[in-house]
Amino acid sequence: GPLSIIDNLPDNFLVMNADILTDLSFLTLFKKHLKNKNIMTISGSERKQHIDFGVLKRNKKNNLISFLEKPTDNHLVSMGIYILNKSILNYIPKNKKYGFDQLIYKLLKNKIQIGVIAHKKYWLDIGRPDDYVEAIKQIEMNKSLFINE
Repeated sequence: GPLSIIDNLPDNFLVMNADILTDLSFLTLFKKHLKNKNIMTISGSERKQHIDFGVLKRNKKNNLISFLEKPTDNHLVSMGIYILNKSILNYIPKNKKYGFDQLIYKLLKNKIQIGVIAHKKYWLDIGRPDDYVEAIKQIEMNKSLFINE
């Protein structure tokens, strides 16, 4: 929503969450976005999601049809880093709370092409406590990767 009130946006621009730690090349992502001529490009990262329980699947008669003991699933998740074309403002209502999830649903509903570029290197969502603790460890072990002195 707040994008709709920013004056003089460039034709293409970066929007990102503030609670991430990554080694992503923003320039490379930006160039790929321009090359693909997307209205939106989302940077994604592979993430493993572990379930600490046995997962039950049942049919309509409530009979067990499958069982997975403490499974781990892999998903390509949004890194919270987006390159947008200014024309995306046509899909954002003015003076209304409007999140990226709502925007993505609207673009998909309208069959607007959204680019996704997978980043295979470093990314943590440090808004999550586990990732925050991991980030502290990584920064202490690899200061030269994160801090330019």
